Amino acid sequence: MKALAYRTNRATYAVSLAIFVVVVAILMGTWGKPGPTEVIAAFIVIPRLHDIGRSGWWYVPLALGSLAAVLVGFQFGGLEGGQIAGGLYVLFALALLALLALIPGQPIANKWGESPDSGISWKRPKTPEQKYQEIF
Repeated sequence: MKALAYRTNRATYAVSLAIFVVVVAILMGTWGKPGPTEVIAAFIVIPRLHDIGRSGWWYVPLALGSLAAVLVGFQFGGLEGGQIAGGLYVLFALALLALLALIPGQPIANKWGESPDSGISWKRPKTPEQKYQEIF
């Protein structure tokens, strides 16, 4: 997917993830389940995976794991078991996503682009062609 074919540094990822978690917590406290959070999280997680040299497809098992956890919990404990398993899986997934902020990115260019600048920035990095056009 071309829209997510770029890299995000650790600082930007950590701040984006923190904002996402706070917004989801507020929405869950007021409205219940806030919608397709897995899809929204993909826009935060996939560019970070690219920065460490991994494909965005690594996110798919994490996103689908919540469904598997709920189904297994439901098998063993009914509705309450499914809710408990789903909640525990969310905590597990958040821990993995937080760990992703600790892994240093690749310092050189990879197939998803140049290494992102340090600091917090939500601007999409410029491609080498765009940088060349600015010079000339």
